[in-house]
Amino acid sequence: MVDHTDLPRRRPRLFPRSRWAQVSLLLLVAFALLRSVLWASVQPAFFAPDEDYHWNYINYLVVDHTVPSLNKGEYTAELYATQVLTHEAWYFKGPRTQYNGHPHQILSELSGPNASRTPTLPKPRPVLHPPAYYLPAALIDKILWSKVSVTRLTAMRWYSAALGALTVYFAYLLAAAILAREW
Repeated sequence: MVDHTDLPRRRPRLFPRSRWAQVSLLLLVAFALLRSVLWASVQPAFFAPDEDYHWNYINYLVVDHTVPSLNKGEYTAELYATQVLTHEAWYFKGPRTQYNGHPHQILSELSGPNASRTPTLPKPRPVLHPPAYYLPAALIDKILWSKVSVTRLTAMRWYSAALGALTVYFAYLLAAAILAREW
């Protein structure tokens, strides 16, 4: 007779065996992705916490081909113009209810002469994150470089949404490993 207590624990399967668990996991990951993509599509540009910092970090990687320096500026005229033209400050008072013209009207203005992507002052915050998250986002930004800032920002938000959905899936793998039970 074989003593199973001495056998090494197997790692969990990448997908659950039972049908209900497969459907539940798929629905949970799909919900996480859909919710994040919806949020990324309707949240005002650069209104999310620290979004300007992350944007500037990615821009710095694309323009200067290195991680940002804490001794140089990282804000761009493009970011400033986007914040002004999208009326970012209006959202601090609450939901925006007044709109003038067509929603895509500002896109042509965003690509004008004030769209410089060269980092300038002020200096960035005295914190620097490792570039693992930012390198794929910089690739997305580079691919969409000819597009206006709002379009590139939305694509980077969708990338973050995909990472969030992957996090939910990896949480399942972690839970399956900790509980050592397949559902």
